[in-house]
Amino acid sequence: MGADLNKFHSLLFSVIFLVGVFSSTIVLAQLSVGITEGDWIEYATSYTGNINEIYPEWTRMEFTIVQGTSIRANLTVVGLDGRTTISGHYWDLETGRTDLFVISAGLDIGDHFYHANFGSIPLTENKYVTYADAKRTVVFSSFENFECYWDKNTGVLVQMIHSEDNITSTMLAIKTSMWQPQIQPQIFGLDSTIFYALIIILLAIIAIVTVFLLKRR
Repeated sequence: MGADLNKFHSLLFSVIFLVGVFSSTIVLAQLSVGITEGDWIEYATSYTGNINEIYPEWTRMEFTIVQGTSIRANLTVVGLDGRTTISGHYWDLETGRTDLFVISAGLDIGDHFYHANFGSIPLTENKYVTYADAKRTVVFSSFENFECYWDKNTGVLVQMIHSEDNITSTMLAIKTSMWQPQIQPQIFGLDSTIFYALIIILLAIIAIVTVFLLKRR
């Protein structure tokens, strides 16, 4: 009986040790910074509910220093009242202090990342959608009162929906230096390709009508 109990304890210790090693390996493998110094991104924020005029309406985040997993960024915020504030922020992917603005790059469904306030956060979806005028692959997670989307390639936040005290805010990436716009410019509310195609069709119709009228003379 004593021998069996010793074997059980030995097996249990081995399992706990292996799980701990495996978990640590996964966390370390996830730490990949996808941004560089000088990168920036801009957001527009909309609200539903009774809001205060000091709430942000437009935000620009510029990454000034990137060293290992440590990131420094300047945030310029314009409130609904038109006032502008500028603040400096220090984030670190390893400690999980990122304000949700940046996570490790290259994460996918089933991966987790650590946040200092929310603990281990799982990524449950990925999508190919348009943010800041370009189609991007993004990863998604829903936790506490947040729904967040991050660009998979860079790890930067592209959309955040936060609900609290009967107020829902939606922060959406509208412009960035980290990827090039892919959407065609619009003319009179139409994509330029469609607009010019309609012009060609109209000119063709005019030409046909003109030829028909000339033949009737």
